[in-house]
Amino acid sequence: LTKYLGQETTLSAWTLLNRHLSKAFTTFPGISSAASTFKNYMLPKIENALKLIGLEQAAGAKGTDVILRGILLDRACALEHTGCLNYASSLFKSWKDSSDGINPIPTDIQGIMYCGAISNPSSASEAFQFFYDNYKREADPTLKAKYLSALGCAKEGSIVDALYLDAITPESGIADPDRSRLLRMLASHPSGRRATLAFINNNLGNKLLTPDLYASVMDTVSFYVAHQEEIDQIQLGIDSNSDALSQVQPNLNDSILWMKRNADWMSAEGNAMILWFNENLS
Repeated sequence: LTKYLGQETTLSAWTLLNRHLSKAFTTFPGISSAASTFKNYMLPKIENALKLIGLEQAAGAKGTDVILRGILLDRACALEHTGCLNYASSLFKSWKDSSDGINPIPTDIQGIMYCGAISNPSSASEAFQFFYDNYKREADPTLKAKYLSALGCAKEGSIVDALYLDAITPESGIADPDRSRLLRMLASHPSGRRATLAFINNNLGNKLLTPDLYASVMDTVSFYVAHQEEIDQIQLGIDSNSDALSQVQPNLNDSILWMKRNADWMSAEGNAMILWFNENLS
Protein backbone atom coordinates (compact mmCIF):
# COMPACT_ATOMS: atom_id res chain seq x y z
CA LEU A 1 0.00 0.00 0.00
CA THR A 2 2.95 2.32 -0.45
CA LYS A 3 3.04 5.28 -2.82
CA TYR A 4 4.64 2.94 -5.36
CA LEU A 5 1.49 0.86 -5.73
CA GLY A 6 0.49 2.85 -8.80
CA GLN A 7 3.68 1.63 -10.50
CA GLU A 8 2.82 -2.01 -9.84
CA THR A 9 1.74 -3.97 -12.92
CA THR A 10 2.06 -7.58 -11.78
CA LEU A 11 -1.04 -9.71 -11.44
CA SER A 12 0.22 -11.32 -8.23
CA ALA A 13 0.58 -7.98 -6.43
CA TRP A 14 -2.89 -6.72 -7.34
CA THR A 15 -4.51 -10.10 -6.68
CA LEU A 16 -3.01 -10.11 -3.19
CA LEU A 17 -4.11 -6.53 -2.57
CA ASN A 18 -7.57 -7.24 -3.93
CA ARG A 19 -7.95 -10.17 -1.56
CA HIS A 20 -6.67 -8.38 1.53
CA LEU A 21 -8.78 -5.27 0.88
CA SER A 22 -11.93 -7.12 -0.14
CA LYS A 23 -13.76 -6.09 3.04
CA ALA A 24 -12.65 -2.49 2.61
CA PHE A 25 -13.92 -2.40 -0.98
CA THR A 26 -17.20 -3.89 0.25
CA THR A 27 -17.88 -1.71 3.28
CA PHE A 28 -16.03 1.62 2.94
CA PRO A 29 -18.04 2.97 -0.05
CA GLY A 30 -21.21 2.78 2.06
CA ILE A 31 -19.83 4.79 4.98
CA SER A 32 -19.75 8.53 4.35
CA SER A 33 -16.80 9.13 6.69
CA ALA A 34 -14.72 6.51 4.87
CA ALA A 35 -15.85 6.57 1.23
CA SER A 36 -14.09 9.69 -0.04
CA THR A 37 -10.79 8.97 1.72
CA PHE A 38 -10.73 5.41 0.42
CA LYS A 39 -11.55 6.56 -3.11
CA ASN A 40 -8.99 9.38 -3.01
CA TYR A 41 -6.29 6.95 -1.91
CA MET A 42 -7.04 3.98 -4.16
CA LEU A 43 -8.28 5.51 -7.39
CA PRO A 44 -5.09 7.35 -8.46
CA LYS A 45 -3.11 4.14 -7.98
CA ILE A 46 -5.59 2.05 -9.93
CA GLU A 47 -5.71 4.72 -12.63
CA ASN A 48 -1.93 4.81 -13.01
CA ALA A 49 -1.67 1.03 -13.17
CA LEU A 50 -4.29 1.05 -15.93
CA LYS A 51 -2.30 3.66 -17.84
CA LEU A 52 0.80 1.47 -17.64
CA ILE A 53 -0.88 -1.68 -18.98
CA GLY A 54 -3.39 0.16 -21.17
CA LEU A 55 -6.96 0.90 -20.13
CA GLU A 56 -8.44 -0.46 -23.36
CA GLN A 57 -8.25 -4.15 -24.19
CA ALA A 58 -7.17 -5.12 -27.69
CA ALA A 59 -9.24 -7.68 -29.58
CA GLY A 60 -7.94 -11.18 -28.98
CA ALA A 61 -5.67 -10.14 -26.11
CA LYS A 62 -4.57 -12.95 -23.78
CA GLY A 63 -2.34 -13.45 -20.77
CA THR A 64 -2.00 -12.05 -17.28
CA ASP A 65 -2.49 -8.44 -18.38
CA VAL A 66 -6.03 -9.33 -19.46
CA ILE A 67 -6.79 -10.70 -16.00
CA LEU A 68 -5.12 -7.74 -14.30
CA ARG A 69 -6.96 -5.25 -16.49
CA GLY A 70 -10.25 -6.90 -15.52
CA ILE A 71 -9.45 -6.53 -11.82
CA LEU A 72 -8.42 -2.90 -12.21
CA LEU A 73 -11.36 -1.94 -14.43
CA ASP A 74 -13.79 -3.58 -12.02
CA ARG A 75 -12.45 -1.52 -9.12
CA ALA A 76 -12.08 1.66 -11.19
CA CYS A 77 -15.65 1.64 -12.48
CA ALA A 78 -16.97 0.79 -9.00
CA LEU A 79 -15.12 3.86 -7.70
CA GLU A 80 -16.69 5.92 -10.53
CA HIS A 81 -13.50 6.53 -12.46
CA THR A 82 -14.48 8.72 -15.42
CA GLY A 83 -12.16 6.99 -17.87
CA CYS A 84 -13.49 3.55 -16.99
CA LEU A 85 -17.13 4.62 -17.21
CA ASN A 86 -16.56 6.40 -20.53
CA TYR A 87 -14.77 3.34 -21.92
CA ALA A 88 -17.77 1.25 -20.92
CA SER A 89 -20.17 3.70 -22.56
CA SER A 90 -18.10 3.81 -25.74
CA LEU A 91 -18.01 0.02 -26.08
CA PHE A 92 -21.72 -0.22 -25.34
CA LYS A 93 -22.61 2.37 -27.98
CA SER A 94 -20.42 0.62 -30.55
CA TRP A 95 -22.40 -2.55 -29.93
CA LYS A 96 -25.78 -0.82 -29.91
CA ASP A 97 -25.10 1.05 -33.14
CA SER A 98 -23.41 -1.79 -35.02
CA SER A 99 -25.16 -2.84 -38.22
CA ASP A 100 -24.38 -6.53 -37.72
CA GLY A 101 -25.35 -6.65 -34.04
CA ILE A 102 -22.08 -8.37 -33.12
CA ASN A 103 -20.94 -7.63 -29.58
CA PRO A 104 -17.47 -5.98 -29.76
CA ILE A 105 -16.89 -6.04 -26.01
CA PRO A 106 -14.14 -8.52 -25.01
CA THR A 107 -15.66 -11.48 -23.18
CA ASP A 108 -13.30 -11.07 -20.21
CA ILE A 109 -14.68 -7.63 -19.34
CA GLN A 110 -18.26 -7.81 -20.61
CA GLY A 111 -19.86 -7.84 -17.17
CA ILE A 112 -17.74 -4.91 -16.00
CA MET A 113 -18.47 -2.86 -19.12
CA TYR A 114 -22.21 -3.60 -19.04
CA CYS A 115 -22.30 -2.41 -15.44
CA GLY A 116 -20.26 0.68 -16.26
CA ALA A 117 -22.47 1.64 -19.19
CA ILE A 118 -25.71 1.51 -17.21
CA SER A 119 -24.22 3.29 -14.18
CA ASN A 120 -22.69 6.08 -16.29
CA PRO A 121 -25.21 8.97 -16.46
CA SER A 122 -24.21 9.70 -20.07
CA SER A 123 -25.38 6.29 -21.30
CA ALA A 124 -27.66 5.07 -18.50
CA SER A 125 -31.03 5.44 -20.25
CA GLU A 126 -29.88 3.90 -23.53
CA ALA A 127 -28.08 1.07 -21.76
CA PHE A 128 -31.08 0.33 -19.57
CA GLN A 129 -33.43 -0.02 -22.53
CA PHE A 130 -30.91 -2.04 -24.51
CA PHE A 131 -30.05 -4.50 -21.75
CA TYR A 132 -33.65 -4.82 -20.59
CA ASP A 133 -34.86 -5.58 -24.11
CA ASN A 134 -32.08 -8.14 -24.52
CA TYR A 135 -32.86 -9.68 -21.14
CA LYS A 136 -36.54 -10.13 -22.01
CA ARG A 137 -35.95 -11.84 -25.34
CA GLU A 138 -32.81 -13.84 -24.52
CA ALA A 139 -33.31 -17.60 -24.16
CA ASP A 140 -29.74 -18.53 -23.27
CA PRO A 141 -29.58 -18.57 -19.43
CA THR A 142 -25.94 -17.45 -19.31
CA LEU A 143 -26.53 -14.39 -21.47
CA LYS A 144 -29.80 -13.65 -19.69
CA ALA A 145 -27.97 -13.64 -16.35
CA LYS A 146 -25.39 -11.18 -17.75
CA TYR A 147 -28.12 -8.77 -18.82
CA LEU A 148 -29.83 -9.07 -15.44
CA SER A 149 -26.54 -8.28 -13.71
CA ALA A 150 -26.24 -5.17 -15.85
CA LEU A 151 -29.72 -4.04 -14.79
CA GLY A 152 -28.68 -4.57 -11.18
CA CYS A 153 -26.00 -1.89 -11.63
CA ALA A 154 -28.55 0.85 -12.39
CA LYS A 155 -28.28 4.01 -10.28
CA GLU A 156 -30.46 6.61 -12.01
CA GLY A 157 -33.61 7.17 -9.96
CA SER A 158 -36.23 6.74 -12.69
CA ILE A 159 -34.57 3.55 -13.94
CA VAL A 160 -34.29 2.05 -10.47
CA ASP A 161 -37.91 2.93 -9.71
CA ALA A 162 -39.02 1.15 -12.89
CA LEU A 163 -37.03 -1.94 -11.92
CA TYR A 164 -38.49 -1.94 -8.41
CA LEU A 165 -42.00 -1.91 -9.84
CA ASP A 166 -41.28 -4.63 -12.39
CA ALA A 167 -39.68 -6.82 -9.71
CA ILE A 168 -43.05 -7.16 -7.95
CA THR A 169 -45.36 -6.99 -10.97
CA PRO A 170 -46.61 -10.21 -12.63
CA GLU A 171 -46.04 -10.39 -16.40
CA SER A 172 -43.51 -7.54 -16.20
CA GLY A 173 -40.88 -9.51 -18.06
CA ILE A 174 -38.76 -10.27 -15.00
CA ALA A 175 -38.54 -14.04 -14.57
CA ASP A 176 -39.76 -15.22 -11.16
CA PRO A 177 -36.37 -16.61 -10.05
CA ASP A 178 -34.75 -13.29 -11.00
CA ARG A 179 -36.92 -10.98 -8.89
CA SER A 180 -34.94 -11.64 -5.73
CA ARG A 181 -31.61 -11.45 -7.52
CA LEU A 182 -32.44 -8.08 -9.07
CA LEU A 183 -33.45 -6.53 -5.75
CA ARG A 184 -30.37 -7.97 -4.05
CA MET A 185 -28.09 -6.45 -6.66
CA LEU A 186 -29.77 -3.04 -6.41
CA ALA A 187 -29.37 -3.20 -2.63
CA SER A 188 -25.66 -3.98 -2.89
CA HIS A 189 -24.81 -0.47 -4.13
CA PRO A 190 -24.44 2.32 -1.55
CA SER A 191 -26.43 4.71 -3.74
CA GLY A 192 -29.40 2.37 -3.94
CA ARG A 193 -29.37 0.57 -0.61
CA ARG A 194 -31.54 2.95 1.38
CA ALA A 195 -34.13 3.20 -1.41
CA THR A 196 -34.22 -0.57 -1.88
CA LEU A 197 -34.73 -1.18 1.83
CA ALA A 198 -37.50 1.43 1.94
CA PHE A 199 -39.12 -0.25 -1.06
CA ILE A 200 -39.19 -3.75 0.41
CA ASN A 201 -40.44 -2.43 3.76
CA ASN A 202 -43.26 -0.49 2.10
CA ASN A 203 -44.30 -3.29 -0.28
CA LEU A 204 -44.05 -6.37 1.89
CA GLY A 205 -47.79 -6.97 1.44
CA ASN A 206 -47.34 -7.54 -2.30
CA LYS A 207 -47.77 -11.24 -3.11
CA LEU A 208 -44.49 -11.33 -5.03
CA LEU A 209 -42.51 -9.60 -2.28
CA THR A 210 -42.57 -12.54 0.08
CA PRO A 211 -40.90 -12.83 3.49
CA ASP A 212 -38.33 -15.14 1.90
CA LEU A 213 -37.49 -12.52 -0.73
CA TYR A 214 -37.23 -9.86 1.99
CA ALA A 215 -34.84 -12.08 3.95
CA SER A 216 -32.72 -12.77 0.86
CA VAL A 217 -32.27 -9.03 0.29
CA MET A 218 -31.25 -8.58 3.91
CA ASP A 219 -28.77 -11.43 3.58
CA THR A 220 -27.07 -9.54 0.74
CA VAL A 221 -27.20 -6.22 2.60
CA SER A 222 -25.50 -7.82 5.59
CA PHE A 223 -22.23 -8.11 3.66
CA TYR A 224 -22.08 -4.36 3.01
CA VAL A 225 -23.43 -2.56 6.08
CA ALA A 226 -20.91 -1.69 8.79
CA HIS A 227 -22.31 1.46 10.40
CA GLN A 228 -24.36 1.25 13.59
CA GLU A 229 -26.79 4.01 12.63
CA GLU A 230 -27.65 2.19 9.41
CA ILE A 231 -28.02 -1.08 11.30
CA ASP A 232 -30.45 0.60 13.69
CA GLN A 233 -32.54 1.87 10.75
CA ILE A 234 -32.63 -1.58 9.22
CA GLN A 235 -33.70 -3.08 12.54
CA LEU A 236 -36.54 -0.55 12.77
CA GLY A 237 -37.77 -1.62 9.35
CA ILE A 238 -37.74 -5.26 10.39
CA ASP A 239 -39.51 -4.49 13.66
CA SER A 240 -42.23 -2.51 11.87
CA ASN A 241 -43.03 -5.63 9.82
CA SER A 242 -42.48 -8.16 12.60
CA ASP A 243 -45.80 -9.99 12.18
CA ALA A 244 -45.35 -10.50 8.45
CA LEU A 245 -41.72 -11.53 8.90
CA SER A 246 -42.11 -13.95 11.80
CA GLN A 247 -41.33 -17.02 9.70
CA VAL A 248 -37.96 -15.62 8.57
CA GLN A 249 -36.99 -13.92 11.83
CA PRO A 250 -34.08 -16.32 12.50
CA ASN A 251 -32.63 -15.47 9.09
CA LEU A 252 -33.05 -11.75 9.73
CA ASN A 253 -31.41 -12.10 13.14
CA ASP A 254 -28.41 -13.72 11.43
CA SER A 255 -28.22 -10.83 8.96
CA ILE A 256 -28.31 -8.23 11.73
CA LEU A 257 -25.64 -10.17 13.62
CA TRP A 258 -23.41 -10.14 10.55
CA MET A 259 -23.86 -6.37 10.18
CA LYS A 260 -22.90 -5.90 13.82
CA ARG A 261 -19.76 -7.95 13.22
CA ASN A 262 -18.96 -5.65 10.32
CA ALA A 263 -19.42 -2.66 12.63
CA ASP A 264 -17.12 -4.30 15.19
CA TRP A 265 -14.52 -4.81 12.45
CA MET A 266 -14.89 -1.16 11.49
CA SER A 267 -14.18 -0.11 15.08
CA ALA A 268 -11.29 -2.53 15.53
CA GLU A 269 -9.59 -2.20 12.13
CA GLY A 270 -11.51 -0.21 9.55
CA ASN A 271 -11.26 3.21 11.18
CA ALA A 272 -7.50 2.80 11.61
CA MET A 273 -7.20 1.88 7.93
CA ILE A 274 -9.09 5.00 6.89
CA LEU A 275 -6.87 7.13 9.12
CA TRP A 276 -3.80 5.60 7.50
CA PHE A 277 -5.19 6.16 3.99
CA ASN A 278 -5.90 9.78 4.86
CA GLU A 279 -2.36 10.31 6.13
CA ASN A 280 -0.83 8.78 3.00
CA LEU A 281 -2.86 10.34 0.20
CA SER A 282 0.11 11.91 -1.55
